[in-house]
Amino acid sequence: MNLNNKKNIIPIVFTFDDNYIVPAGVAIKSLLHSGKRDTWYKIYCLYNNLSDENRKKLDKIAKINWLKIDNNIFANSPVTSEYPVDVYYRLMIHDILPQHEKIIYSDVDVLFHDDLSEIYNMDLDNAYWAGVPLEKNEKVDDKIISFQKGNPDDPKYLSGHTKFTENKNEFIFASGFMVINSKKMRQDNMTQKFLETIKTFKDRIKMFDLDVLNLACQKNSIKKLPFSFCVFEDILYAKNYRETNSYPFLEKVFSNKELVKGIINPVISHYTGSNFIRVWDRKEDFQPQPYRIFFDLISQSLLQLSY
Repeated sequence: MNLNNKKNIIPIVFTFDDNYIVPAGVAIKSLLHSGKRDTWYKIYCLYNNLSDENRKKLDKIAKINWLKIDNNIFANSPVTSEYPVDVYYRLMIHDILPQHEKIIYSDVDVLFHDDLSEIYNMDLDNAYWAGVPLEKNEKVDDKIISFQKGNPDDPKYLSGHTKFTENKNEFIFASGFMVINSKKMRQDNMTQKFLETIKTFKDRIKMFDLDVLNLACQKNSIKKLPFSFCVFEDILYAKNYRETNSYPFLEKVFSNKELVKGIINPVISHYTGSNFIRVWDRKEDFQPQPYRIFFDLISQSLLQLSY
């Protein structure tokens, strides 16, 4: 098949290590399943700590372009067990893949429900990237905090993102799904700017890549994506979305109509922040549909490929 005859060739990047082999398989499988017939995803995986065995397993699921990353460039960057050095790879995708003018990046703790060609072909105008805003960039008042259930060590608790006086943007954007204006990133030497931002704020950043991307891209240079591209598990499966910890923040960014539309027809479900046990580590009876369907397919496939 001549890929040049395809109408929609979409480069998409994932980054993960051996700890995320199953969710990565689920994400990639659902990506391919939800794509239209005339959409072809060119999948890149940036890695450092990923075994040959696991890469071979995923090669049976999809055609993947593997790119091993030298971590030395991020040698002095803060990391934790929750945020390993891999989270920084997205900051230099535009330089790693210079053949593309536009690239999609996605985390792997997600499930894709719809084709990405329309959002990929959107006009980014003069923005460096497009993402879903999670909250207004303002101090969280006591009234909002009072709505929160749990405590700061409980994943069901949401107190808002770190606020920086240096960040003048109206919103704080999620970095788990990005449409990257690679051409503009390269033109403005953004890799160097990201590294300088890490150096300047390394003692203050808490969500690492998210903080860096929001701090480095000022003057409304981040474009707003619909809520449906980052629907978190807590609000997706809630009996009443207005009673979730996310709602007091999201209602300042999106209308109730926009939120309901995303909940009913999510393009991407993001499984993070609502449970101590990640969705792929739960017993299958406690996994929501349709994640369980793809989890079963990938688990069986990976198990068979182990023999």
